[in-house]
This record gives sequence, structure tokens and C-alpha cells, in this order.
Amino acid sequence: MGPLMFLRRNLTAFVLLPVLLFCSCARAGNEPVSPAGKGADFSLKALNGSEVRLSDKLGPGKKAVLVFFATWCPPCQREVPYVNDLNTRKGADIAVLGVNIQESPAKVSSFAESKKINYTVLLDADGEVANSYGVRSIPTIIALDGDMNILYEGHDIVDMEKKIKI
Repeated sequence: MGPLMFLRRNLTAFVLLPVLLFCSCARAGNEPVSPAGKGADFSLKALNGSEVRLSDKLGPGKKAVLVFFATWCPPCQREVPYVNDLNTRKGADIAVLGVNIQESPAKVSSFAESKKINYTVLLDADGEVANSYGVRSIPTIIALDGDMNILYEGHDIVDMEKKIKI
């Protein structure tokens, strides 16, 4: 089979594979998804080995921002400086939590070190937390108030700060 015949037979794969790869990590626009009620409480292991429960981070006047990400995702990598900045400016009033989805602790630790992440990074080893929040693309940003009401759900930390008072 010649190269031209091979290309014709596999054209669909050559076209669809890059599109699927791009879409799995692309921003779904900067428009937030309509907040959908209450967030789910969870407990995950942090990179430092401690167990972190979301509800322990919330309370009167204390909100949380969850940043669901993967180390291989370019838009996720580009969000890190903005999330670091949010944590630096508002970390006393907001629990900023990076939630890595299904990657090894060693890989996530190396990523966090290389990107100089200054916020708590949690390991969602089985993807259950991401699933419970309906995460379908990354990065996904979810802001919660002290009662776990979802204030924002979208894909851009800067957009979140423009759209809601956090």
C-alpha cells in the first residue's frame, strides 16, 4: 500500500485525533457554566501527605477556589501564575486548592516544584472528586462560598475574578 492510499484510508484518524486531543484540554470559552447549587464535600491527600477535607477549609467569610488540572495540559500550565497570584493576594480569605486528576504523586510534585506553586495541591487519584463536580475539561475552576454554594464554574481564574466578588 502506497503512502497516498494509506493517507486516504486513515484520513479520519489523522483529522479527528488532533481535534480530540485539543478539545480534551482546551478552554470551553471564558463564559462560566451556570452555578449548579451546592458543591460536594470531599477529603483528599495533599502533596505533603496530609489529608485535606474541603469543609474544614470553609466557614463564615471563608471561601474556596478549586482548580482541577493535569500536568500535561498547556492551558492548565498557563493558569498557574494567575492561581499563585490569587493565593498570594487572597489566601487568608480563600482556600485555593489545586486538584490534580489521576496522575502520580511524583509527577505532580515535580510539576508543582517546577512551576513554583504556592497553593495546596490535592491528589484526586481515582478521579472521583472531579467526577462529582462534573469536570469535563481542564482546567476547570470552581468557586464556593462558606456554605459550599457554587459561585462560579468556568475555565479561567482571571475571568472568575471579573465575574464574581471573591
